Amino acid sequence: MTQHHEELRVELVDWLEAESAIRAIREAVFVSWQAVPKELEWDGLDPLCAHVLAWNDLGDTIGTARMQGEGTIGRMAVLKDWRGAGSDAPSFRGCWTWRRGKAFRA
Repeated sequence: MTQHHEELRVELVDWLEAESAIRAIREAVFVSWQAVPKELEWDGLDPLCAHVLAWNDLGDTIGTARMQGEGTIGRMAVLKDWRGAGSDAPSFRGCWTWRRGKAFRA
């Protein structure tokens, strides 16, 4: 049984430092579950984008999103066990917070 914990942490992350965590989430959500072709998912834009990661209170990464320079939010991915637990909202809020130049705690 999946346990959902109250506190979620969302932070702006550096693509090079967080690439493996971001890739693991997006591969699970988009490539495996939604059958998005890898060549579409990995479009080469990630190094040019801002990225956020969400963690549960146990320190497990559970979601990610990216924002392109013009403000388009995309590649929003939340692991299956955390969907509907409110974990998608912090990822969007994290992108908007980044846009204002701040990090935050959900």
